[in-house]
Amino acid sequence: MSRRRRGWLPSCAPAGRPRPETIDQSDKTIEHKVNGRNPQADRSCEPCEERRPAMNLTCKAVLFDTGGTVLDWHGSLVQALGALTPWPAGTVDAHAFVNEWRRRSMGGIVGQVRPPFDMDDVHRSALKATVEHFGLTPMPEPAATGLWQAWRRVSAWPDFAPALQRLRGTLPAVSFTMLPTSLVVDVSRHNGLTWDAIVSCQMIGIYKPHAEAYQTAVRWLGLGPADVLMVACHNFDLNAAQDQGMRTAFVRRPAEWGPAGPPDPWPNRVYDLVVDDFDTLVDGILGRETG
Repeated sequence: MSRRRRGWLPSCAPAGRPRPETIDQSDKTIEHKVNGRNPQADRSCEPCEERRPAMNLTCKAVLFDTGGTVLDWHGSLVQALGALTPWPAGTVDAHAFVNEWRRRSMGGIVGQVRPPFDMDDVHRSALKATVEHFGLTPMPEPAATGLWQAWRRVSAWPDFAPALQRLRGTLPAVSFTMLPTSLVVDVSRHNGLTWDAIVSCQMIGIYKPHAEAYQTAVRWLGLGPADVLMVACHNFDLNAAQDQGMRTAFVRRPAEWGPAGPPDPWPNRVYDLVVDDFDTLVDGILGRETG
């Protein structure tokens, strides 16, 4: 087998919704579900890159987690927070603030089944809760709305758009996300991203990591699970997809959570691909030698 680039492992609210501030964000198990922080799994997976089962990666469609895998939410929201005036944004650590906002947002949506709200509602609710958490004065409504809407202008990671275009020359590429459909449309247009389809858990009514979310996405593509590759930088997402028989690719996003570092710096299982960047991912999907 020829040498490959380092890090590439073959085979390896409408009417009837509750007011946003009433959405429950008390789920204390969410850190495990989202961050995959199983201490035993984390310890055992540090050397998992040495385990290389022999498989050929073949797929007929590629699903991309979008919120953190494709989008630099942290950097974009830190920038948006810093631009706020006259609210005293300068009195808080912007990195800590947006990370807490993200944690609370994920805690309000992950694993939901037919909720009467979507992630837009949760983003707004979590923003208010984050302001209170840091002991800040209430954010003026125009500032809160502006920061909430900044999600629709979040920048994609710079290596994603060219890789997406290259991949779509051969295979369908689909956004599979917990973000609401309208937000993905807006942020995709903002970044010049063209998808073959957007599958939001909002459409399905069941949110990752429920098995039915992955099963439905695969069924809507008219494919079997083994024909679909799930791409993410989060173990909980890939593990759930793998449990449904899907192929899996872990792409590292070391800056996803800013200076704090990502909760998943390495895989906690053996996935079909483990890569450092999207260009290498596409090389792996298309079966091209690199390095």
